[in-house]
Amino acid sequence: GTGGRSRAGSLVLLAARRPAAANRFLAGLRAVSTSSYRGMQVRQLPGSTYVALLGRYLVLGQAASVREAIDVHRGAPSLARARAYRLALAGQPPGRVLDLYAPSDGIAALLGGSGGLLGAVRELLAGPGLASVSASLSAAPGGLRLRVDRVFGSAAGRTTGGTLGTALLRRVPADTAFAADLDGLPTSAPRLLAAASQLGVGAAVGPLLSRLGDALRAEKFDLQALLGLFGGSSVVAVTGAAGGSPSLLVLTRARHPTQARIELADLEPSLVALFPAAGAGPGMAPLFSGRQLDGITDHELQLSPGLQLDYAVWHGLIGISTSVSTLVSLTRRGDSLGATPELRTAFGESDVRSGSLVFANLKALIGLGERTGLLHGPAFARLAPDLERIQVIGVRSRSGRTGSTSELYLKIP
Repeated sequence: GTGGRSRAGSLVLLAARRPAAANRFLAGLRAVSTSSYRGMQVRQLPGSTYVALLGRYLVLGQAASVREAIDVHRGAPSLARARAYRLALAGQPPGRVLDLYAPSDGIAALLGGSGGLLGAVRELLAGPGLASVSASLSAAPGGLRLRVDRVFGSAAGRTTGGTLGTALLRRVPADTAFAADLDGLPTSAPRLLAAASQLGVGAAVGPLLSRLGDALRAEKFDLQALLGLFGGSSVVAVTGAAGGSPSLLVLTRARHPTQARIELADLEPSLVALFPAAGAGPGMAPLFSGRQLDGITDHELQLSPGLQLDYAVWHGLIGISTSVSTLVSLTRRGDSLGATPELRTAFGESDVRSGSLVFANLKALIGLGERTGLLHGPAFARLAPDLERIQVIGVRSRSGRTGSTSELYLKIP
């Protein structure tokens, strides 16, 4: 725990089957010093580690941490009696092999200021009013299942999330390496972008979208109406797992298709003005071009050589992508993620319903990262052998007024 300190302390507890033998073991250790605290003998070992035997438990840690453990042994309130701890572990599954628990100040002490993977974890766990986080690890068919519960100290201003099925996720292309199905993309995207930027991926996307929003507001564009198109279930996906060029896809349901076409058509002149084609001279302003492809009307703007933006509205869907082939593949059910065994592995055969869903073909995602140069260097080289053992990741999350629950499935053959 933090115990009010700015840095987190650590404490290890080991259950001793034979306390007498454990006491003899302690007596044989080379101690720097021996002291007494509340009637309990505390030994200082080389390296500023302290150890004591409390009943049948051997405790090791910093001096302050060991003293706090002795206080609990003498009757001070324990973690097991804390309401937040009881709430955090109330829903954890039986048969688990590992439990983790951290209050909000513990998370701040352990992860505050961290970058990389730890920084991404901090961004995903953080939230207004967060009281604690607990996690458990258990075996699952073909792999492992990790459950993470967040408990909030107050329900004030908190709303429960919507309920999503896998129907929209099943529509994305079969060569999808990563996909997230979210309820309310405008409110969910900032946390995803913040976590991705901690990993060094898409760090410029958030500021770019902010500048784009400012520019559209300056042109008196109705930005709220545009964002309202993505207020329901939306999938953000990265395709190109089969070895092709990676592309970004946003797929959402169009509750009012005619209105969606009008909003997107009104956006075209603003995008053309904000992103003129490279080398375009007077009288050569780029324009959106429209064409019929496999039953959809594709609207395309060339932003620069090798970079384009395509969108289409059809059959109650809105698709926006950096690749026209990705949009066209959405019309072919046989080429969809729903027809692959990977999605069935992550979520099963039935229609999973949750607040948000995340799918990752980790091998394909790593391949994309290596091809684009995002994953390289000695740190990645050390992690690569372990990461290659994980084939598929599936995450389902749901939230309520007092907390949220996320379940992560890892397929490890």
